Amino acid sequence: MQGTQRLSEIEFACDREKLKRGLLEETTLKLEEEKRRSEEILYSMMPREIAERMKNGDRELTTCETFDDVTILFGYVADFTEICNKVEATEVVKLVREVFSLFDLLSENHKVYKFETIGGGLYMLVSGVPVKIVGHAREMSIMALSMLEKIQTVVNPFTNRPLELQIGIHSGPVVAGVIGQATLQYCLFGHTVNIASRMQTTGAKMKIHLSEATNKELAGTGFITEYRGSIPVKGVGNLDTYWLNGRDASYLNSAGAV
Repeated sequence: MQGTQRLSEIEFACDREKLKRGLLEETTLKLEEEKRRSEEILYSMMPREIAERMKNGDRELTTCETFDDVTILFGYVADFTEICNKVEATEVVKLVREVFSLFDLLSENHKVYKFETIGGGLYMLVSGVPVKIVGHAREMSIMALSMLEKIQTVVNPFTNRPLELQIGIHSGPVVAGVIGQATLQYCLFGHTVNIASRMQTTGAKMKIHLSEATNKELAGTGFITEYRGSIPVKGVGNLDTYWLNGRDASYLNSAGAV
């Protein structure tokens, strides 16, 4: 009888240990899932390279860097304010989600980083930050051409016609770093950001407006550009600017061209 009782106690103890192990495994899986979700949120707030540095103990100030040459793009959904005034709010949110999700997917195929969305209709990209690369203007120009192509697959809910995009690009130096405490944000600072924004606002629908600096970066890389002229740019003065019209087919067909 004592042996049988002892056996029952052992079996009960084993069952309790199995239950504990099961709960521990379940808790571990939940923790891993929460960690994954937290990392996804962090990666959506800043570049993965910067997020990894923050996770490894880098302070905000140590993320600050100067980049001598990058390319910045601003893209604006044309007539976005009118769309907001004419259609239901849910339709506007659906439209923005569709457009920017499309651009997010495109950015994954190029060496560009989605910096932020501003005011619903404005989309900002940078190439050469936080990873310095050669050919950042080339990567951004390919991205811009792809954006013009893909935006035509999205319908304006007010006019029932394809949406239109207005794009501006400029290349130059910036300072980048993480700011904030409660809400961290990776930010760009410098005159280059302002000029890129001006290229967008002084551009035209379904056109890619380039600064002279970006046009020089593209020289000899197979892109077709057209001199627009000297235009007044607020806060800067007159600047020579260009339209990016496409890529040279003969260059694309040459050996090693991408």
